[in-house]
Amino acid sequence: MLCLARETTRSIIIHHIEEWSVSKSNEESNLVVLCLMHHDEAHSTKQLSQNLTPERIKAAKDKWEKGSFSAGQKNT
Repeated sequence: MLCLARETTRSIIIHHIEEWSVSKSNEESNLVVLCLMHHDEAHSTKQLSQNLTPERIKAAKDKWEKGSFSAGQKNT
């Protein structure tokens, strides 16, 4: 699930899709706005549920940028 900071009541953070320590990139294409809950998920590994991987984040960001991600919609 990825909100891309559409929840206006949540605090947000800028997240590097590919870790900065690896990419050294602050390019817009490597950044996404996440609420703190989803940022925590992006840095966690789960064994019993789907992880918030860089590929899932990029796919959701692409949807959002194309306008096909409506407010309040959840992306899994």
